[in-house]
Amino acid sequence: MSTRATWQIPEIWPASTVFIIGGGPSLADMDLTPLHSQRVLGVNQAYKLGSWVDAVYWGDCDWYGKNLPSIRSYAGLKITSCGRCPEHGWRHVHPVRRTKATGIDSKHRDAVAWNNNSGASAINVAYWLGAKRIVLLGFDMQMQGERKNWHDDYRGETKNPELFNRHLRGFPQIAKDAQALGLEILNATLGSAITQFPFVDLRDLV
Repeated sequence: MSTRATWQIPEIWPASTVFIIGGGPSLADMDLTPLHSQRVLGVNQAYKLGSWVDAVYWGDCDWYGKNLPSIRSYAGLKITSCGRCPEHGWRHVHPVRRTKATGIDSKHRDAVAWNNNSGASAINVAYWLGAKRIVLLGFDMQMQGERKNWHDDYRGETKNPELFNRHLRGFPQIAKDAQALGLEILNATLGSAITQFPFVDLRDLV
């Protein structure tokens, strides 16, 4: 991490329900209009969905570089745990540390557990922002036909099944930590490979 001071994540949404938007292909078939009045934390490309996405989080420094300059026009919070500081535009984002390999870091307000991917790590960000309940959308963690994501921005990238296996490894510990913290996590992702959280229909929540 850069020598720049890390960001103490503020509790801006105390005791709230936070909807986290991942990158899975199921999102392409969902009506997200009900989320426009909710607390929404987007992962990676979710910042492109509109101004109703309140914050975006990513852990991949290369992703940041590939999304410049368009991400600068996004007016919401921009939070990252990438391990090196991109010189261009760093003033536009809030850096946090990575500590625990898996689970939820509940001890360091400037840090999150990495959990092998930005989507799972975003759960820790939502916890620090004040979430009492988290709802996951677009957390497929598997292919849908030939589709890996709800968007086509990663076209041409290798579709490696082992990638999903690695992404899934953090969720058992996330579930244990969430239970200990009194944090409710619900999965509103149709066909998700994540089995640790109750499945719900988004239409029943908003």
